Amino acid sequence: MRRRSSRRLGKGRPRRGRLPGLSAVVSQVVRFARPLMALIALLIIMVAYNRVTGSELFELHHVQVSGIDSLQLQSEIEQTVRKTVGSTRLLDIELAGIRQKIEAMPRVRSAWVMRALPDSIRVEAAERQATVLARRDDGALAWLDSDAVEIGDVSSVKLPSGIPPVAKGFSEGARTQLAIADDRERIAVYNQLQEELSIEPGAIWTLIDQIDLSLPKDVTIHLARPAVRIHLGSREFRNRTETALKILDGIKRHDVDMLNRLGVQDGEALIRNPDGITYIDVVRPDRIVLIPAAPEAAKDTKQDSQARNAPGKKH
Repeated sequence: MRRRSSRRLGKGRPRRGRLPGLSAVVSQVVRFARPLMALIALLIIMVAYNRVTGSELFELHHVQVSGIDSLQLQSEIEQTVRKTVGSTRLLDIELAGIRQKIEAMPRVRSAWVMRALPDSIRVEAAERQATVLARRDDGALAWLDSDAVEIGDVSSVKLPSGIPPVAKGFSEGARTQLAIADDRERIAVYNQLQEELSIEPGAIWTLIDQIDLSLPKDVTIHLARPAVRIHLGSREFRNRTETALKILDGIKRHDVDMLNRLGVQDGEALIRNPDGITYIDVVRPDRIVLIPAAPEAAKDTKQDSQARNAPGKKH
């Protein structure tokens, strides 16, 4: 009985010795199979991603522009976006590069660009508004915004109020920080002039042809009719302009008493040449200065005026 049991026990020992070896092999296979399966899954995902994002579903079909009133500028922004994107997939587009190109446009102050999946790009932009119509050194007219940044020529912007008085004296070309500060001061002076001289009744603003802002603290305006320059200085624009207009009216009506009350000297001499005044300095009310034109120039001016007002002439 003892021998049989020992044999049975002996036969069972090899089986217990082989089982741990098989288990280790299986464990090693599983251990290497897991990262391999993960890699295969990742490759499948990448292939699927490339196929999906590379399909027509993710191509640029729409550009949405908001914050811009000008239809022409909206179209220009859309064209800039489409040209920049080209055939690039929507998810591979560099939004910062598109924003920089949009903000480089003269009439765009700032822009924000985002994707609108699956096939659109959305642009929110702030438009520079025309503030001043400036005359350049070469005689050309250009619109400037509130920062005195040039945004286009005279034909690029149409204001409901029409063409305002032209201003000159703004910096040109590459501007230093000091030049930018001076231009902003010119804008502020221009706005102050417009505010004071646009008050009804009889808005003086509509009589002005040009404003000289070369020295922001020493302003001179030029009337369209009559063609007279008025030196206003740095303040009291409306009061000083009204004084100059009263002087011109007194000369026209031969009112010597009014001229004397306004402090004008040699009123009778000025009345004899009513169309010859070219310059009035009203900065100091106690010392008003008038400069008449030369007799020949005054005669030519009078003849031109008569010719323009002759019967049958069209204006």
